[in-house]
Amino acid sequence: MTSGDLGPLNETAQAVRVMKEKYIQWQQRLDALIAQDPAGAVVSEGSELSALVTEIADVTAGPEEGSIALAKRVYAHLYEGNLNSRLHINVYVSALVMIKEKVIKSIPTEITSWFANWNDDRKFHPVAGEMLVRARLFHLPELDAQLVRMMTANRSSLPADLAIHLIRTCLVSDPVVTSADLFNTLDTLAKIARHSSNGSSVLMLVEQARQVTRPSVRDHTDPPGLREQVVVLFDEWARLSEDQPANQMHDKFVLKLQTAGFLKGEELTDRFLRILTDLAVNHCLTGESSSMTMRPGLLYFVAVDAYVRLLTMLITAHGGGPPLMAKATGVVASQLQKDADLNGGDFNSRPYYRMFLGLICSLPTNDPTDGSVFGMLTALSNTLALVQPLRVPGFAFAWLDLMSHRNLMPKLLLAPSHKGWPNFQRLLLALLRFLEPYLRNAELTDAVRLLYKGTLRVLLVLLHDFPEFLCEYHFQLCNVIPPSCIQMRNLILSAFPRNMRLPDPFTPNLKVDLLPEINQSPKFVPEPQNLLPADLRTAVDTYMKARDPSGPFLGSLRNRIALSQQESIMQGTRYNVPLLNALVFYVGIEAINLDKPGPQGNTMHQPSLDIFMRLANDLDTEGRYLFLNALANQLRYPNNHTHYFSCILLYLFNETSQEIVKEQITRVLLERLIVNRPHPWGLLITFIELIKNPRYNFWTYDFTHCAQEIERLFESVARSCMGQPREDDSNIMHQGQPQQAQVQG
Repeated sequence: MTSGDLGPLNETAQAVRVMKEKYIQWQQRLDALIAQDPAGAVVSEGSELSALVTEIADVTAGPEEGSIALAKRVYAHLYEGNLNSRLHINVYVSALVMIKEKVIKSIPTEITSWFANWNDDRKFHPVAGEMLVRARLFHLPELDAQLVRMMTANRSSLPADLAIHLIRTCLVSDPVVTSADLFNTLDTLAKIARHSSNGSSVLMLVEQARQVTRPSVRDHTDPPGLREQVVVLFDEWARLSEDQPANQMHDKFVLKLQTAGFLKGEELTDRFLRILTDLAVNHCLTGESSSMTMRPGLLYFVAVDAYVRLLTMLITAHGGGPPLMAKATGVVASQLQKDADLNGGDFNSRPYYRMFLGLICSLPTNDPTDGSVFGMLTALSNTLALVQPLRVPGFAFAWLDLMSHRNLMPKLLLAPSHKGWPNFQRLLLALLRFLEPYLRNAELTDAVRLLYKGTLRVLLVLLHDFPEFLCEYHFQLCNVIPPSCIQMRNLILSAFPRNMRLPDPFTPNLKVDLLPEINQSPKFVPEPQNLLPADLRTAVDTYMKARDPSGPFLGSLRNRIALSQQESIMQGTRYNVPLLNALVFYVGIEAINLDKPGPQGNTMHQPSLDIFMRLANDLDTEGRYLFLNALANQLRYPNNHTHYFSCILLYLFNETSQEIVKEQITRVLLERLIVNRPHPWGLLITFIELIKNPRYNFWTYDFTHCAQEIERLFESVARSCMGQPREDDSNIMHQGQPQQAQVQG
């Protein structure tokens, strides 16, 4: 590389330095003006302060990396400055609004990420948070998720205090958001309040907030005559599209829309799309047709289809592209949420389903490698995330059909470099999170049972056509599946890369450690350094390197993964299951990286064994069961993770002196084998080794023949795993045990 090649890089770095110097001067001048008016609260129009705030657009204009870095400094200084000054808060929020309007349109996403990752309690300042919400500087779906995470994981009351303040000010007193926007926050606060001695006032506030289905009226008051103008245009468009179906452009009509300004300004375009959505839905539900008699339950989709054709034309034929797709679907999603909140059990999802379905089916048939097509796919997947079943339960069945549609799911998963995988993973996780409480509590109504079957079918399609997706995201998916959903978890863990041919686990005397695949590392998400909180990761790393069994680390493990009483009531368990899963996975990964295991004997000399043995022996029955499930979740296709965790489970069975531990290991393996196929390859080879290898003396333990039904079950599974047993195996298995037919797969 020559010095000339470095020119653009040097120019960018120089531009960023100049931007930073300008910013420092701008901030100093701004703070000086704020200090001159300590009692001030608002930025007066035309004032020197107002003019200086607008300069931030010029200061932050430049290379994207510099713009984002300076925007982050504005956000940080909002909290690091004088939070007792209302003027200070207003000024810096106004500066962020200016950056959003002039420089970085995606700044709400960035601010929400900074809020989530900044380890400083000042970020919970209620007034600053309120002003950011009112200025629409948070990405509300992610803010909702982060508030829930912080309230459940943080020992402090600050996250809950902020959530209560936002609900009281931005949702009840002077609404700028709806109950759908903070659905999960409201739900979590209600759960906390029910188990609090003074939670009645919070419960009352939550109930008030749940009645708010739309922001204050002034935010949605349309200019006089606008609705009538849109009605005339929509009626004209409906006739045009019916009379000239072959015309894909309709240039004159589009020119009329452009002349009216409906395709230019953000606010007017939003109003235009909102009115069109409202007209189409109302026409559909009321069946406004004088020429036909509507049968009960029959909907009239003429207006909805006309609306979809208009959007499709503007998006694909007139350059609207991904931005217009995102805007249009966002408007439809907003109307859907309000409609669902307003009508409750009477909500009819079919008009909205038809709209989304029409847009999905109208996607260009180009290869998903096309950037424009992928942008539209991303817009649709992001919008579906906004109306996920947790937010709009009445849309759950339609939502499941849309997210798994043949025009959406395969295109997302076939996008180059797997860039569509995170989008679909977010949708799949949203579906599993919605089902989780019903499945955990075995509350399977007919509707939930049907949704569960639909989810299994989606997972089967993924297992057959996109197994690499399940392989890579297995950890995060298993994290949100309750322990009782064994078959669903088996579907995910049975996935293996399509270019791999699985060795037959029933091969006599199979030498697993000699398989070429067993030394390969699998792909997985997230990265190891992102699995654990920083303090726990540091403690694990220190122990893995120094191995000091007499230190405090091993003794602290149980408390580290335990939930508080309040959290355990909400989660239905005494343990932080995702953290336990992450701890087990991280320790295993680090053990493999530090000293790759060959035969099982080599694992006995690793510090990881101290951690695993301590967890197996110290945890109570519930905690141990969850811990062993975390180990079994890594028994997948042939790779070094499967081999390592298989060795760990066998080692624990052989070395522990507590028979209850051996029994629970057997239970965890057995319950995964007695459900319908498929069964993960690593699960089969582990159980076969356990029952066949004499070193484990499996058949001599009381729990294998404590009852006749248990004896029959063990024999049946053993026959299914090993085929017809040899005479010596039969002698081991049948110490007074009756014969039993082979278990059904």
